[in-house]
Amino acid sequence: MKITKSQLKQIIKEELGNLNEADANWWVKEMERVLTEIKNLHDAIGRDKPDHLELFEDYFKQNVSNNFPWINK
Repeated sequence: MKITKSQLKQIIKEELGNLNEADANWWVKEMERVLTEIKNLHDAIGRDKPDHLELFEDYFKQNVSNNFPWINK
């Protein structure tokens, strides 16, 4: 079975659309995970030391290193 140039273009366009949609869904879920981690970390530190920004920053850097290696620091 032969595929015409226009059919091949359409297949590529559809596959790229699927890939971009999958990437977008992954990105949204990953951002939700990051924001949830930040909120949980902030809440945990806030219970003991509500105004301790340096402590939050230190824990956040450690958390990012452990849980989100794809984030450039």
